[in-house]
Amino acid sequence: MSSTALIYTTVARARRKPAFAGISAELVSDFLADAERSVEKYCDRELNLIARTEVYNGNDAPAFYLRVAPVVSIASITVTDRNGDSEVLAADDYLFDPRNGKVQFGPDNSSSFGLWPRLPLQNISVVYTAGHDPIPDDIQEAVILYAIADYAQSSLFMNAGIRRQSVGSGATMERMSQDDLEKMLEKARDKLNPYRRLEA
Repeated sequence: MSSTALIYTTVARARRKPAFAGISAELVSDFLADAERSVEKYCDRELNLIARTEVYNGNDAPAFYLRVAPVVSIASITVTDRNGDSEVLAADDYLFDPRNGKVQFGPDNSSSFGLWPRLPLQNISVVYTAGHDPIPDDIQEAVILYAIADYAQSSLFMNAGIRRQSVGSGATMERMSQDDLEKMLEKARDKLNPYRRLEA
């Protein structure tokens, strides 16, 4: 079996697709694992629900965006100032929008900061929980479409690359065209667009 644990979908779900129906579970898992990384790259974020510790550069603005949304909770925010002194903000010092991960100073801010200080680099540390659980169907289907498209391009004789064939003497085979593959990937991207990280 593949050594990479799948995060966003399952082999069983993928094998319900005709392209993967007769393919070994190990091979399907390998293509799905690659597809999951492609989905994360396209969305510019991880999508599963876990606790995360991340660091950010301050922006001299009252708000910044966490890398992953939706945000379930923020455990702590620690800010380091230009002198190298660190301060853990109180929960009342900031507000966050669970939908898009925007974090801004709140009306009851009693910290030393009114803006997220730009220097030094990587001076904001956030411990938070965010992501999806369960993984939405659109994400799962997009992963499978990416995997099928990759599989279809991997070999002339793999089933996913065959659109039509006739059996017997003079058998013919028509491969899935590049245009068809691009349409499949476009469909996958359409499913993923609501989950993309658009904030810098």
